[in-house]
Amino acid sequence: MTDKKTAQELAPSIERLEEFPSIKYVLGGHKIEDFKNADTVIKNPGVKLAGNKYLSVAKSIETDISVFLRFSKSPIIAVTGSKGKSSTVSAIYFGLKELGYPAFLGGT
Repeated sequence: MTDKKTAQELAPSIERLEEFPSIKYVLGGHKIEDFKNADTVIKNPGVKLAGNKYLSVAKSIETDISVFLRFSKSPIIAVTGSKGKSSTVSAIYFGLKELGYPAFLGGT
């Protein structure tokens, strides 16, 4: 896992990941070798792909959502847009639950 932030800045997140002792952290800056040697890089949605020297050498680039969608075996209803997403997904969730479906509501 690589991040430009320092271990001190990421302390709460690192603490939550303590149960995974095999995670290697490269913090406080990136190293081009880490991106070249990784099988897959999971890109934060806020990181631009265009002109990114680190991502340009990656073998494979994914997002958290693409990984989730690949491994989820459940049907998924996704809502995008700039306005009204919370209301729309809440209505969909409520309707599915009322019909007896084992629905889950999530988002970022």
